[in-house]
Amino acid sequence: MSRAGGTVPGAGPGRDASHPEGALDAPSLALRGELFLDAGHRRLYATDASHYEQQPCGVARPADADDCAALVRFAAATGQALIPRGGGTGLCGQTVGSGLVVDCSRHLDRVLALDTAGRRARVEPGVIPAELNRSLRHAGLRFAPDPSTLDRCTIGGMHATNAWGSHAPRDGSTRDHVSALELLTGGGERLRLVALSAEELRQKLAREDLEGRIYRAVHTAIDRHRELLLARAPHPEVTNNTGYALDVLARGQPWVAEGEPFNLTRLLAGAEGTLGLVTELEVKLSPLPEARGLLCLHLETLEQAFRAVPRLMALAPAALELLDRTLLALTAGQPGQHANRFWVAGDPGAVLLIEFSGEPATVAMQLAECRALAAENGCYACVDIEPDRIDRVFALRRAALGLLMGRPGRRRTATVIEDSAVPLAALGEYIGEVRALMRRLGVECMYYGSLSRGLVHLRPWLDLDDPADLARFTALPEALSDLVLRYRGAFSTKHGDGRLRAPWLEKLYGAEIVALFREVKNAFDPHRIFNPGKILDPPPLTENLRGATTTSSLPADPAPAGFDWGDGGWLRAVRQCNGAGACRARAGTMCPTYMATREEAHATRGRANLLRQVVLEGGTADADEAALAQALELCLSCKACRRECPANVDMARLKAEWTYHRRLRGRPPPLQARAIAGFARLSALASRAPGLSNRLLRLAAVRRLLGVDLRRHLPRLSRHRFSRWLRRHPVAAGGMPVILLNDPHTEYYAPHVGRAAVAVLEAAGCQVHVTPVLACARAEISQGDLAQARATLNATVDYLSNAGLPADAPVIGLEPSELLTLRDEAPALVSAAARAAANALAARARLLDEFLGAAELPAAGGDTRNALIHVHCHQKALGDSDTSRALLVRLGWRAQNIDSPCCGMAGFFGYRHYDVSLAVGELAVLPAVRDADADTVIVASGVSCRAQIEHATGRAPLHVAEAVAMALGLALT
Repeated sequence: MSRAGGTVPGAGPGRDASHPEGALDAPSLALRGELFLDAGHRRLYATDASHYEQQPCGVARPADADDCAALVRFAAATGQALIPRGGGTGLCGQTVGSGLVVDCSRHLDRVLALDTAGRRARVEPGVIPAELNRSLRHAGLRFAPDPSTLDRCTIGGMHATNAWGSHAPRDGSTRDHVSALELLTGGGERLRLVALSAEELRQKLAREDLEGRIYRAVHTAIDRHRELLLARAPHPEVTNNTGYALDVLARGQPWVAEGEPFNLTRLLAGAEGTLGLVTELEVKLSPLPEARGLLCLHLETLEQAFRAVPRLMALAPAALELLDRTLLALTAGQPGQHANRFWVAGDPGAVLLIEFSGEPATVAMQLAECRALAAENGCYACVDIEPDRIDRVFALRRAALGLLMGRPGRRRTATVIEDSAVPLAALGEYIGEVRALMRRLGVECMYYGSLSRGLVHLRPWLDLDDPADLARFTALPEALSDLVLRYRGAFSTKHGDGRLRAPWLEKLYGAEIVALFREVKNAFDPHRIFNPGKILDPPPLTENLRGATTTSSLPADPAPAGFDWGDGGWLRAVRQCNGAGACRARAGTMCPTYMATREEAHATRGRANLLRQVVLEGGTADADEAALAQALELCLSCKACRRECPANVDMARLKAEWTYHRRLRGRPPPLQARAIAGFARLSALASRAPGLSNRLLRLAAVRRLLGVDLRRHLPRLSRHRFSRWLRRHPVAAGGMPVILLNDPHTEYYAPHVGRAAVAVLEAAGCQVHVTPVLACARAEISQGDLAQARATLNATVDYLSNAGLPADAPVIGLEPSELLTLRDEAPALVSAAARAAANALAARARLLDEFLGAAELPAAGGDTRNALIHVHCHQKALGDSDTSRALLVRLGWRAQNIDSPCCGMAGFFGYRHYDVSLAVGELAVLPAVRDADADTVIVASGVSCRAQIEHATGRAPLHVAEAVAMALGLALT
């Protein structure tokens, strides 16, 4: 099917008058997949992980190779440019342009054939390497290259940039692991590129068709200019991704008898989609290493690290990575990476991560040699990592780019010179000159990367909105290219040229070799339709920089933000996303709706891109706001990005702020939003006649009015409020005073949970002071009613701070979304006068299981049970997700957590978006509950989580308070 709309509504089919340049009319283009021409999709795909932003004329998502062929035929007939795209994780603008983006990640993600005995797989270009490797683990195999984005990039994208990762000394680059591919050329022909014998190559060269012309163009370019190619190419020790890989072929057959067979697949590696559209790849599979060992070498200075590299590389490590002091400091403040710092000793100026792999005895010997060498090179701490924790160390390394982008302030680490490498012997001298250059230009710079290949990621801190820093942005590559040439290094080593480094191609190679590159491009792509402006003929370096030439759509003196966003304010937070796409990983907890729908608009990156463009770049047309509104509507506000996004994007808070600004601009919320925001007040009113209210809330007409899917039933009000029970239950004398927060859920809907909590706390020897009903504004925040949320939180903070309750007593909450609001949003939302009290209260706020985990408890007196625990999303994001399990294990139960993202209910979300809600639940939570034995106790502290699980599985979960009471054998009244 072909369509011009989609999940993100916008301008509709046909030409969009707001985007005349590159606008697309494609009535004759019929696809089994999708074709989107609306404003929303064009904005979603206007950028990648680079600094560049340019709206494409449309987005095609081919369903199969036939769709790809139709796209190429259409492009050849009309001159329409095609921009192949995988995960959109490129750093050099490879997938940014005004042409038609061809997203190969959505449908072209099948493993077509798997030969474990022959260690081969045939895959479509959209296959994600981490997912392929999970499916291969049982066979002891893997697709070896491991770039930092391996959990969301695609194999097609890896091949397009010849990607490689930390373990390149052992595994090489993607080029070394792709043996054949299917290619659609600019003439529409389908070619299968494979390794050729001498006779097969002669036959190809003799052909008179396009295939023959391609082979002759490449062969002739190398044969006639081989000496010049090898002389101008970087040193063979350095991985080179600058220009087209003619030098790689020149080192193989037929010119070098013992070299690699002639295979154009090797040329296509690193060609960035400029020579054709790849529809299939045959990849080599490698055995998993038998043993692994990792040492973290702590050094006082960067200079010590660079001096040690040549000697360390002589030990033949599988990986050698550098982290500097600034990067390590950023990991301390990032919730998702803080736990991965377990190995950091002191305050090192630099740390070298050196891994060995292979046969166990050999690895043990290499580790011993490395420890001795480390001591000789000034290493003050050599931390040995247990094998099962090695991946956690490399997870911290892979988060580097996002961590850098998350640092507060106007200056960000710029991608411009981060990809240069030199031979190892020259590395120390080269970096010395680089640091002198930075001092001359007055630029702070980060240093980290894959030293094993002579690569140091150089990340200067620049504000590209500042003319002076923009001038430095241009001056740095000009100056660094001189150094790279002097040391015979590579300017593009891992990330490619794209449009970022292509302007220096002729300087690096010379006009004659660049002319050869053009001949190759013309042979493959006679109509010049594939990814123009990348590698060859790029636009100016500073053209189409993200946000560089835009003006804010907000008034010059905008209304104050609802939240206190700190340095740079709300507008800086809108620009926080760097596009690296960690939210597109289909593991962990971030972006559950993306996992369920696999729509770019439902990833944090997609929402952040739309938000930035609408707020900062004049996208205030109805179509733009409608696209953003729908993308944000399906944000669960689960806060997983608050923990897992390396760039510290908090989409739940951004969503609330944007909705608040819409209110300020005169866009009133619908009735349903007002009803949700008024949850606490409406519940109090309805609780006066709970029987009548429950009957009314079951009526279809009432549910329709509230926007509730008729397949759902709203929660039932309890006939007995928690506070009424409390009047008959006096506060126990003596014991440690604690304050139990009586939230609206507990008061009106689940008083049995409150009763269980009081019983458990009293059994722990506590004097329990229960508050009156206090809301923490979770519902108001979710609907962007930040003015009312501030009033609610001001009142709650005031009561908990000034109502005569025991000073400094822990404030214990039962509903995670309520209690954790006190830790998270409250200090940034309350009035300035209440901020100190809110911060103090945040430090005292504890979930019940967090508090009980450190409390003295009586001996367990109940039955020993099996328990399966679903941890609330906000607790995963803002607390310790293991406290409930650890508590129940301590009481003798056999408990385990469900490894899952959100349950899909997310407050009122599941009542309005039934199908997406269940799709999210089916990712992990609901199947795990169904698979559990009938006598296993299901535990979920979130009221929404319990509702979702009971609705979808028929199992009624317990709150952790009830489970602990059961374990202690307490009789509940």
